[in-house]
Amino acid sequence: MSVMTRTLYLWTRRGAMRHAKMLNTDKAWDVFEMLEDSYFVLENFRQMKMREQSKITRRNFTDVLKEFIAYAQKQGTSRPPVAFYSKYSALVNKWVGLPNKKARDTAPSDTVATINFIEDKIAQFMSDSIKQNIPYKDIERRIETFFGAMF
Repeated sequence: MSVMTRTLYLWTRRGAMRHAKMLNTDKAWDVFEMLEDSYFVLENFRQMKMREQSKITRRNFTDVLKEFIAYAQKQGTSRPPVAFYSKYSALVNKWVGLPNKKARDTAPSDTVATINFIEDKIAQFMSDSIKQNIPYKDIERRIETFFGAMF
């Protein structure tokens, strides 16, 4: 048996909630308010978890950067350690479109996730390159070229 129809209405959960709100009953409004409240609680939780992960990633990135600085100093760099930190913070910020380091504190979750990804990959690349005894200047050049092309 086949059924033919000119119109078919498919409802998503959100669409059904919005339609129910139009009914203008107390129960419909209660359900809609509960939906709104739970959405923002979940979004705040998501942002909080992302910031926690960001701190862990940043700590790891900083630890690897310390290793990289020591590695570069063994190869004779005269650049002070703070210059390395500034350089890589500025590069990551540039790649994600942030004007400065302080903008990270108010960056949206997707930007924070991208920062985490980039810093994690740079740390991994630096660590692997140090183990392969690649000169620090080549490591820096490769990071700038590869990640700059990605972002």
